[in-house]
Amino acid sequence: MGVRNPDEVKEAKPRGKKPAPRELGCELRMGKGAARVVRRGRAALGAEELHFHTGRTGRGGKDFSLHIRYEEITGAEVDVPDGTLTLSVTGQDSMILQLGKHASDWKKMIEERPTPLDELGVDKKARVGVVAIEDDEFLKLLATRVPELAGEDAGDLDLLFVGVEHRADLAQLSALSRRLRHGGVLWALTREKGRAPEAHEIAAAGRSAGLLSGNVVEVSRTLQAVRLNKA
Repeated sequence: MGVRNPDEVKEAKPRGKKPAPRELGCELRMGKGAARVVRRGRAALGAEELHFHTGRTGRGGKDFSLHIRYEEITGAEVDVPDGTLTLSVTGQDSMILQLGKHASDWKKMIEERPTPLDELGVDKKARVGVVAIEDDEFLKLLATRVPELAGEDAGDLDLLFVGVEHRADLAQLSALSRRLRHGGVLWALTREKGRAPEAHEIAAAGRSAGLLSGNVVEVSRTLQAVRLNKA
């Protein structure tokens, strides 16, 4: 049995910051005027979305539930003294969560979570082009990182996003690949449902055009991107 010297100073063990909880009871405010919503409930940061619900009975009226996918969040601001996190959301009113001391942590967790842009390899310095894409949600997301796209006929691109709505669109892959630098990537964006070609058909067309097929990225609930590399 060891004997402790009473004059010996006990070394303090460093304490790390306790991670912020990913589920909290809080107040939600959104909308204006007659459409204003104020609810007390629980907010949670899930794998793919932020979820808020009032439970079985809720407060201030009927049950209330809200699901916001992370790719729909276009901005986040924290008011430290008030302990609020304000989120700008595509196609909706901004929402304010009263999170107290955890507001800054939640902002960081939301912003540092990998986005589809990270999976697509979109860098702020990349030369990026877009062809035949009319999906506003994707274009707004892309603009958050690449505010200025390359011109319509620009070459030496790092990334080229091409909308593929029909099988006939696959014939353009060979010509479009010439706009890429060596090592560049053509991402063929297609709907997961409908008459659009499937991922394996796009990959086969890419190989025929001299491109190397790669992974598939889920860009949104309805849109996916097939990677085609220029060797």
